[in-house]
Amino acid sequence: MVALTLGYGVYTVIKSTGPKVAQLTVDSVPTGARVFIANQEKGITPYKESIQLPSAAQQISIKVVFPGYIDYEQVLTLEPGKTDYNLSGIVLTKVPPSPDQEAVQRAQLSYERLSQMLPESGDFLPEIDQFVGAINQVLGSSADQSEPRGQATNLKGQLKANLMEKLSGLQTGTSKEQLVLEAINRVDPEDEVIRQRQAGSLDNLKAQIAGAKQKKLFLNSEAGGALTLLKRLIESFPAEQNYYQAQARDIASKVISLLQEKCQALTPDCQKYGDIARIDFPSDARIPNIVKNAPPVTVRTNLPTPVPTPTPTPTPTTPTAPPRPVEVTITQTAQRMETAFAQKRYVLPLEDSSAQLASTIVQLSGTSSGELSRDAERLVVRARDLRTVSLQLATQEAGRLIQSSRLVQALTSRKAATDVRADLDLSQKMIEAVATFGSNPELTALSGKIRTWLPGLQRLLDSRQYPVSHGHSFGSCNGILTIDGFGIEYASSERPADNFQIPYDLAGTPGDAGNVQQFDARRDGDSLAVKRLSPGPAGKVSNWKLKYRQSDASPTTKATGMQQAIEEFRKVRAGIMQAGQR
Repeated sequence: MVALTLGYGVYTVIKSTGPKVAQLTVDSVPTGARVFIANQEKGITPYKESIQLPSAAQQISIKVVFPGYIDYEQVLTLEPGKTDYNLSGIVLTKVPPSPDQEAVQRAQLSYERLSQMLPESGDFLPEIDQFVGAINQVLGSSADQSEPRGQATNLKGQLKANLMEKLSGLQTGTSKEQLVLEAINRVDPEDEVIRQRQAGSLDNLKAQIAGAKQKKLFLNSEAGGALTLLKRLIESFPAEQNYYQAQARDIASKVISLLQEKCQALTPDCQKYGDIARIDFPSDARIPNIVKNAPPVTVRTNLPTPVPTPTPTPTPTTPTAPPRPVEVTITQTAQRMETAFAQKRYVLPLEDSSAQLASTIVQLSGTSSGELSRDAERLVVRARDLRTVSLQLATQEAGRLIQSSRLVQALTSRKAATDVRADLDLSQKMIEAVATFGSNPELTALSGKIRTWLPGLQRLLDSRQYPVSHGHSFGSCNGILTIDGFGIEYASSERPADNFQIPYDLAGTPGDAGNVQQFDARRDGDSLAVKRLSPGPAGKVSNWKLKYRQSDASPTTKATGMQQAIEEFRKVRAGIMQAGQR
């Protein structure tokens, strides 16, 4: 005698000469996990086994183990009449990293960003500080022989070697050399050679600042100006804060004194120096007042004989030249730039964003054949600052839109998934727009995440429909079964009371990992048997049998296809859940 026992999607032939058996299926995300049944290792997922059915209810332990993930354990109750046990929805959770492991991960990311960064970048030294902070956390807390400590030591050595290689190719006395020296000193403060070389650079910079002040070269707009050198010093040697502040006050005082000397009369030299001084000291009200109060230039004429009827000589005035076309364009573009920034159009749309309009202003200033007016120069300075801020804010917004936790939200409803996908599309466009202003390793990584996540979201939003009939004790009714990434839904065209809608699980609800299945669906002969695992709206557990009712394919084949569709969507959801928990 031969009996046919229904497996999960296939028929398995089992001879009835021995005890009755059941089919056990164990699968997990990720696959390849070791399976233990009753404390004995059996194989790896996906795993199937025929197990002997007991004469009375019996419990066995199931354990799934994967390196780096928390062990999954479940007690399975075997029942005499049940011949199929499916544990294919197991989603393993990663073991949370220890504080030292997290610090090593931060240091690794910082190391990768630094490898793509130029020393003169404004983010270079702050990134060095982040790296050093993460490394010191590990070295200060880990045991001498621990794995995180070894990884941290290796990373520190690699970064110092990279910095030393950069230093070897730099000219002595340059600002780049000073920046790299400071970086090496922060990574390895015990390197005496670097400290001595750095001290020599500091003394050299101070000597250059003193020389520039003696030559009355104070401003950033002047070649070799003391302010430029002072800025370079504080960027390379942040500990010199007291020296920096004292020198900044002294330079400001000397600029005012020199401007007063130049403005004994309202000469072109007075006006020009006042304009460039306001760029470096925009909040110092003394500068415009000195220029404004400068007396006009007068012409003194010595006549050999008195003129009987002298004609009154009008007081000379300085005519106000009309603004040049380039300055008019700069002013108009600046108004558009400020509007775009206020409306948070930082990089999109590209041609009408604050970042792009700011770049246009800077480019216009470079095409000017002569010196710009004081007001136009201020707009150019504002544009440079606003472009930097716009790119920073756009980068932050792009990162916020694609936080991993939002992927879990996408599992809660079709609307949520549609919103998340729209945000990913927007984030990708923002990243591409920011990239037009220069490469950014952080944004490159974010773009990679988006490309990884979008296909899964698209599969989640797909749906399949099947015309089916629903059997009753007194007959049947027809309807449509819809299977998608959020659950299954039956809509009867004849008996609305038979309609049902069941989600796959409780993914996204507080305190739940998304593993609590709400229904079971499997082929039963030529139908799909659906069983609600939790009480429905009426407070009862319900069962349905749905049979494909068109002649284009056999009901049995379609029942298998419906079951497989549900399994595929479950796996899509499991993959999204796993990505969202990283």
